[in-house]
Amino acid sequence: MPRLVLLLLGIALAPLSLAAAAAGDGTRYLFLVRHGDYDSNTLSDPATGPGLNELGKEQAAFLASRLGTLPIAFDTIITSQLARARETGDIVAARLRKSLQRDANLNETRPPGDNVPPSAVAPGAEATLQRAWNRYVVPAAPGTAAHDLLICHGNVIRWFVVRALGADPRQWSRMQIANTSITVIEILPNGSTNLLLFNDASHVPPAKQSWVDRLPPWAAAR
Repeated sequence: MPRLVLLLLGIALAPLSLAAAAAGDGTRYLFLVRHGDYDSNTLSDPATGPGLNELGKEQAAFLASRLGTLPIAFDTIITSQLARARETGDIVAARLRKSLQRDANLNETRPPGDNVPPSAVAPGAEATLQRAWNRYVVPAAPGTAAHDLLICHGNVIRWFVVRALGADPRQWSRMQIANTSITVIEILPNGSTNLLLFNDASHVPPAKQSWVDRLPPWAAAR
């Protein structure tokens, strides 16, 4: 079971293992961000889904400002191919003045999970997520440090978190996650993983937050 360093919601992100990063010891820091809010009933291209609504664009701007204050430079920014993640990434990349990559392996999917009926499981979901895991959850090159930003989806992020903790991947469905929240997984030179941060949405005012299923008590109902 890997070590767990779980920081509570609202803790500032700047101090995250920066000493290790500066040392260039082969550690990779994987920043996983959920896209902004969107209207699922909006007519859209069935291949890419709906884009951000106005709230989602506001959330993405808050996210971009937050990431822009960090004392690190992202080596890569990668989004899924779905519109809501792409548009969130466009807003962030403009603020950080970075180029973007796209990866269909980061598209939203639904793997087997606790209380997920078999009929709701997406065909090939576990294989797709495993490909994404194999690509991104790897140490940095020896003598370097890497910081990668993946802007993707709630199910993808929750599955990565459970895997990083060495737990049963089916437990991903027992987590709530907010739009434009930040999760950070540390990959050490030996390939082991630590969860440094999960679902940090403190950059989004409570009245502007939106979550997978329901708002928590501190987020004002819209």
